[in-house]
Amino acid sequence: MKKNWLFISGLLITLISSGCSARVDIPVLKGSYLGQKPPGLMPQLFAPEIISTGQFGEAGGAFSKNGELFLFNRRPLQEEHKTIYFMVQRNGVWSKPSPVPFNSGFGDWSFVFGPDGQTLFFSSKRPVKPEAGPSGNIWTVKLVGSEWTEPKLLGYPVNTPESYDSGPTLSKDGTLYFFSRRAGGYGENDLYRAKRINGEYTAVENLGPQINTEYWEYDPFVSPDEDYIIFSSTRPGGYGQYNDVYISFQKPDGTWTESKNLGQPFCDSGISGVTHDGKYLFITNEKRKAGNDDIYWVDIRLIDLLRPDELK
Repeated sequence: MKKNWLFISGLLITLISSGCSARVDIPVLKGSYLGQKPPGLMPQLFAPEIISTGQFGEAGGAFSKNGELFLFNRRPLQEEHKTIYFMVQRNGVWSKPSPVPFNSGFGDWSFVFGPDGQTLFFSSKRPVKPEAGPSGNIWTVKLVGSEWTEPKLLGYPVNTPESYDSGPTLSKDGTLYFFSRRAGGYGENDLYRAKRINGEYTAVENLGPQINTEYWEYDPFVSPDEDYIIFSSTRPGGYGQYNDVYISFQKPDGTWTESKNLGQPFCDSGISGVTHDGKYLFITNEKRKAGNDDIYWVDIRLIDLLRPDELK
């Protein structure tokens, strides 16, 4: 059964206004990127006190193909479960943030629109079966007009019963990149990809030792053309307390360059996506307060400064 997200969003706004949830008052927002001034080559806080509030932990960031729908994650401080929120632009004005109707209550996060602009891939801890407990898997849901369909679990071999699978990101041809804790990797947490063949993901490939180490690699972002991949890693030798962000470029022969650290401005961060026009990267970071994530963004031209000369 489909759910009308516009009706539900109005109901949720009413509940928030009546004091059933923490309230964040925002000004009238108009224009592209929620009316925010685009950043330069250093990460800037995205929509301060509107999206990145300090009252919650905020993460992620994704615009629909036409730039008129924005999704992000929000969770109350000191709580574990994340909820996906949306804002929609109508007649040039952005609505207030409201939860999407397909949230499970078990934690839903790490989302990306597929090449068709309608299918949303996202991570969730919702039980696969009613009698089962929470588990990390990748799901899909489709936006048809103004309604979301019921979420569907991606099948094997992307999701495996015995492992944690999360962090979807897609190329323009539908190739799915993600991280998994399945057996047989180079470490406990490795990056994988699965090519879409005849509408199905039938085989999963480990990205190999050029990307993966004995440490954790997770939260990948792949460019539409698959010419580079950005990911978080706990490997030693970086700047962060928990992790650093690395980039690797794909060579013409399909192998990857040695991973390069993006530097101190990106430590303890994760690249969560790109704006609908491909101009800016979204970053999740806890710069302002430990344990309280905020959303930052940066000009994607930064990538060209990092690209090896032989690949320019």
